[in-house]
Amino acid sequence: GKSIYSPTHRLMKDREELILVVLDKTNFQPVSIEQGQTEFNILTPQGELSFSIRIQSSGNNFDPKTGNDRLYADYDKIRFPLQVRNWTEGDYFYPLGMTNKQKLSNFFINRKIPLHEKKNIPLLCDAENRIIWVMGIRPDNRFRITGQTKTVLIINQKQTD
Repeated sequence: GKSIYSPTHRLMKDREELILVVLDKTNFQPVSIEQGQTEFNILTPQGELSFSIRIQSSGNNFDPKTGNDRLYADYDKIRFPLQVRNWTEGDYFYPLGMTNKQKLSNFFINRKIPLHEKKNIPLLCDAENRIIWVMGIRPDNRFRITGQTKTVLIINQKQTD
């Protein structure tokens, strides 16, 4: 976790490796998502990402497709407006399949996500600042689809051409 900065670069030690990163002047800008909104975009240092939002009944024909590029969450457990933001020290969530909370910093370490990439991973949070989805990686267990779920929030990352 040690770093040395120059005006244009950062040299850091991450585990047993030295990583040289060009300093990116683009900061991740939070995005607010209002109830009823059908799409949103976020700008990351890797480029713009587009997402669609749908609300669907969880009737008998509901069949969620697995994948890191989409979220299925219990709509009735979520408080709007939503916000997409980057992580801050002290953030935690309940990774899907776990009943205990985990600090996001520990989650990133366990997933071996390099230090310089952590700040670029967007988080989808609700109005109570609860993390719903570590976008592209893992949803929060508290918002999972259960047998009691009546309405599903579906967020899909749109594919770029």
